Amino acid sequence: MAFDNVKEELFADSPYKQMSLLRTRVLSLDSSRISISTLKTDMMMRETYQFVGENFGHIGEVREDINKQLKDSETNVQNIRSEVERQRKKIGNDLDNLGNKYGKDYDF
Repeated sequence: MAFDNVKEELFADSPYKQMSLLRTRVLSLDSSRISISTLKTDMMMRETYQFVGENFGHIGEVREDINKQLKDSETNVQNIRSEVERQRKKIGNDLDNLGNKYGKDYDF
C-alpha cells in the first residue's frame, strides 16, 4: 500500500503531525486521480486519432476508386463517340449506295 510507511504515524500524539500526514495522504490521492484522468484522456485521444486516421484512409481509397471509375467512364464515352461516328458514316454510305443503285427518283 502507498501509505504503509505512515500508518503508524497517523496515531501520533501531535495533532500537527497528524494533520500534516492526512494532508499528504489527500495530496497523494489527488495526484493519483489526476494521473488516472491523464491516462484516460491519453487513451481517448489515441482512439480518436486512430479513428480519424482510419477514416482519412477510407476517404483516400474512395477517392482513388472514384478517379478510376471516372477514367473508365471517359474511355467508355470516347468509345461510344467513336462508334456513333462510325455508324453515322456507315448509314451515310448505305444511303449513298442505295441512291446510286436505284437512281434518284424525282417524281416524288
